[in-house]
Amino acid sequence: MIRNAIDHGIESPEDRIAVGKQPEGTICLSAEHRGGRIVIRIDDDGRGINRERVVEKAIEKGLVAPGATLTDEEIDNLIFAPGFSTASTVSAISGRGVGMDVVKRNIQQLGGRVFIISKPGEGTTFMLTLPLTLAVLDGMIVSVGRETYVLPLANVIESLRPNEADIYRVVSGGEILLLRGEYVPLVPLYKLFHVRGGVDEAAGGVVVVVETEDSGKVGLLVDGLVGQQQVVIKSLEPNYDPVPGIAAATILGNGRVALILDVSSLREMSVARARAARPALTSGVLEFAS
Repeated sequence: MIRNAIDHGIESPEDRIAVGKQPEGTICLSAEHRGGRIVIRIDDDGRGINRERVVEKAIEKGLVAPGATLTDEEIDNLIFAPGFSTASTVSAISGRGVGMDVVKRNIQQLGGRVFIISKPGEGTTFMLTLPLTLAVLDGMIVSVGRETYVLPLANVIESLRPNEADIYRVVSGGEILLLRGEYVPLVPLYKLFHVRGGVDEAAGGVVVVVETEDSGKVGLLVDGLVGQQQVVIKSLEPNYDPVPGIAAATILGNGRVALILDVSSLREMSVARARAARPALTSGVLEFAS
């Protein structure tokens, strides 16, 4: 990934000077422990992803239909396709198209995720999140039906009982919460994990507002708050395949097993579920019907 940043991201000294940058490019590699996971970042201050070039190559390779409308995120993720490369020539550094797909596959096999944040002319950030095999986590324990889940406390911003007047439906079938002038998507956990007996009305439950790695704030609808507790994280991967939306598991003081949620993937799961339920809808226009 660092080689990729050097070859595709960092411009030549002449090009950098021409756009008002320092002639030397900078690549920053950092790692930290956040919310029960290891987060690795690779930042460069180069040209950013050339999305027009990426789409051209994707159409050329048959990955995208001509005339398809893609979001910036969907375009950026095309670079992880097997055999994909925008390099015009093969060099010792890149151009073979066997790098980024291997990166993503290996990260996913470890139960991790990879995100891209790219701004044309300013640079690109690759963020890798990997689960810890064993660690202690400060968690907020929540109930949904007869199930108990743990939210990493580092991701929790606040919890509240919403007013019905502050809840709006969107065309896709989901709901959003108006929170102090900001619209926060609502994710009902009972729907996401098919939990019977969960509160199905936002106004009748508790919304826990969490901060995700790539989707900003998300409101998780739960039945109630059980409390805060330090829990020992145990990874699921050695004994089971990765589970979408689940980062790890723990055993509570009462002997019950509780699943630790991967808050960064919950929003994506909710969006994917809504698309599968109503595939004909592509617009995100608000309905604003209370």
